[in-house]
Amino acid sequence: MDDPNCGTGGPQRLAAFRPQWEDAVRALARAQRDVTLVPAAEQRTRGYRVSWVDEDGALQSRDLAVGDHLVVGRHTQADIRLRDLDVSLRHAMLLAIERDPGEVELHVHDLGTSLGFCVDGDETPCARHVSSDLVTLSIHGHAFGVAPYRSGAAHGARVSKEEVAARPSWARQREPGAAFGTYARSIVDVLPRRDAWARVVVRSRSGTFRASVSRADLEYPVLVGRYERCMGAQAESLPNEISRVHAALLADGDDVLVLDTASTNGLTHRGEPVRSVRVSDAVELELCEGVTLQVERVRR
Repeated sequence: MDDPNCGTGGPQRLAAFRPQWEDAVRALARAQRDVTLVPAAEQRTRGYRVSWVDEDGALQSRDLAVGDHLVVGRHTQADIRLRDLDVSLRHAMLLAIERDPGEVELHVHDLGTSLGFCVDGDETPCARHVSSDLVTLSIHGHAFGVAPYRSGAAHGARVSKEEVAARPSWARQREPGAAFGTYARSIVDVLPRRDAWARVVVRSRSGTFRASVSRADLEYPVLVGRYERCMGAQAESLPNEISRVHAALLADGDDVLVLDTASTNGLTHRGEPVRSVRVSDAVELELCEGVTLQVERVRR
């Protein structure tokens, strides 16, 4: 029986999608063959290619570069839009994070929804998944395939056509997905914190909201926005120009990432629009006229 969190027919849709995605992965490998001039062991991941089938049944794809992120959801501002009323406006976020030179991980986070997402045909919904290889995702029955694309930094022995274009293995290096129920946090859920790793201040005409977050809190998105699930009762005081889920905060190494979550008015830093900001010290961002977000990395 289908899990309602994965949508009616989710496993069947995923099974139907998989051959199309495998074709797309092989096409990606062939496209890279001419620039792949080093042995496979020396190749570096440069990002991920996300593939999905749109409402017209056409296979679509979008590249996710290292350091960038994509938001999947129903909202018109979403990077990958799903026209499905059962999908949240801003449902999930995909990030490509470089841990070491050439070592890139795909991080998938639920954005505080009641549905989560499913991984590699498993019908158990989860809220966080980390992978360094091929992965398939399902959001309320909508199937996605994510494959790393690689390139070499120096000349060397050419990889054989058979090796590059071979059918991809489904074996993967992965951290088990977090059980659903441990997901993106309301910023009020993390108060108070004696072990503050970062401090967050939201200022608006109606007042100032302060929170402290630990490193553990930031393993999952800490959400800022007009939804109650983001800022509790404080959300009611924010103007409508603030999106329901406007931004997400995550830990990355020793820094804090502030990520725009397909908000209507975006994030502005020193008068310039930005999709993301890495905070190693402190930063002030404008969410809309009259509302600012300050994030400070606490160092002891």
